[in-house]
Amino acid sequence: MRTFTSLQLYAFIIASLAAKCYASSNGASHCFSGTPGGFVTAHGASKGGLSTGNLALDIDGVSVSSGSTISLDAGTTHTLTLSGSDFKGFLFRLNGKNGENVKNVIGIDSGSSEKSKISTSCNSFPEIGGITHTDAGLKSSVSVTLSSDDLVDTTLEVTVVVEKYDPQTMYHEAFDFSFVSAPTKSPSPSMAPTLSMAPSVSTSSGSKSSNFSAFAFASAAAVLFAFF
Repeated sequence: MRTFTSLQLYAFIIASLAAKCYASSNGASHCFSGTPGGFVTAHGASKGGLSTGNLALDIDGVSVSSGSTISLDAGTTHTLTLSGSDFKGFLFRLNGKNGENVKNVIGIDSGSSEKSKISTSCNSFPEIGGITHTDAGLKSSVSVTLSSDDLVDTTLEVTVVVEKYDPQTMYHEAFDFSFVSAPTKSPSPSMAPTLSMAPSVSTSSGSKSSNFSAFAFASAAAVLFAFF
């Protein structure tokens, strides 16, 4: 009976798990975190961040980068798009920083419904949400949505596989998103109507009659004086 050293056994386990990940042509077969304390054999063996593979992530049309927390308005649906060099597989893994259930925070964008699906592997976790690929065909971009009515802090891990079975064509990066209250807009100041003050004109008929009578009396008196 052949015996294995600890190093050989460890190498065998790593190879088996990696093959399971890379061989999945209809979606990621795991939903472990890609941080060093998590699923090191797959995500941790990546070549680098998204930019290393000429890939980029934007949200609502604005490019974002990791390293700082990105604020998102709560109650609004935000669109995240992964694009750049062609790739075959992907996994968007979302978790709440304080253990919140964020399964319904991440969703499939209508424009990417044919090439993405909800990750069954992520669904096996009680609070984690995930979106993955439906096939191993080449893709130039894919979009997902993020939306939450609650003020929650999340971490989105994006893993991209360019070529199956090759860990050197896997890229991984984590982004921090925080849902915050949308700023309250102040109502526009109302404009009071401006009143124009037109000069007043007296139209009193009594005043006109009095003036006319005085004029007539004076004229009559002048005529009488002319005859005497």
